[in-house]
Amino acid sequence: MTTTGRTIILIHYAGHGVNWNENLHFCNATGKKLLNVKRDMLDIVDSKSSITDSHNVDVMFLFDSCYSYLAAREYTGHNRVVEVLAAVDESSRLAYVPGLRASFTGKLYAELIKRKQSGAKNVELAELIAHLHESSPVKKPAHRILVGVNSLRLSIPEGNEASSAYRPPGPATHAVFSFRLAKSLSTDEVKAFSDWIWRLPKNIGLTLESVYETQSMCLIFRAPWAFWCKLIGLNFVQLICETKSPNLLPSTGTPSALGSKKENVHPSPSHTPGKS
Repeated sequence: MTTTGRTIILIHYAGHGVNWNENLHFCNATGKKLLNVKRDMLDIVDSKSSITDSHNVDVMFLFDSCYSYLAAREYTGHNRVVEVLAAVDESSRLAYVPGLRASFTGKLYAELIKRKQSGAKNVELAELIAHLHESSPVKKPAHRILVGVNSLRLSIPEGNEASSAYRPPGPATHAVFSFRLAKSLSTDEVKAFSDWIWRLPKNIGLTLESVYETQSMCLIFRAPWAFWCKLIGLNFVQLICETKSPNLLPSTGTPSALGSKKENVHPSPSHTPGKS
């Protein structure tokens, strides 16, 4: 049988989870009959598995348990995607407390129905998690892309709802994060890179806040939380803070000259950018 397009495998677990030997295990109500999630599930589809880009298979894990698995990762350039959505991460104070409010699965379902009724035709998982991250201040959901560089975008089946021009909610929360390069960029390279950032589509929402030269090059970015979701776990990026406000320091323009130590390379573009 010949097929075209891509295959998405969805694995949904709603039940008990425990931390055993620093790994997530699924179990029964008594804490027994353990299943090692990393060994028995994730390792089968990760970047070291026998699955390749040519198989055109993407995998989505949805873990709705009191303890959630979120592994770090190395950068992989695969075209396929392995993505994990979880109720909470292991750092949450409520990670081991039974849910007293709406379940993670229920929140996802309610938001998808709301968007379908509003006329949405598709939804990106990272953007969906970013929205729930904002609307669930007590139990914030977690997200990881274990393989690949993009988040899956799922089509929403058409129903009997009235068609309308759907506009997804804008990002309420932004992430400020550092991005380290092994090589230091020259002034011209920084300027060219900065100009490229300003030419990105407005919906990307990526802003280069500053550039510092140390033993390597450290770039400081501000981007919507959904964009940050796609980078979490990479060893060359680090979250500085999350914020709901814009940069409070007004731009002072391009400096006349760089300092002798080149401690700060200002990223101002050669033209005035528009708001994104």
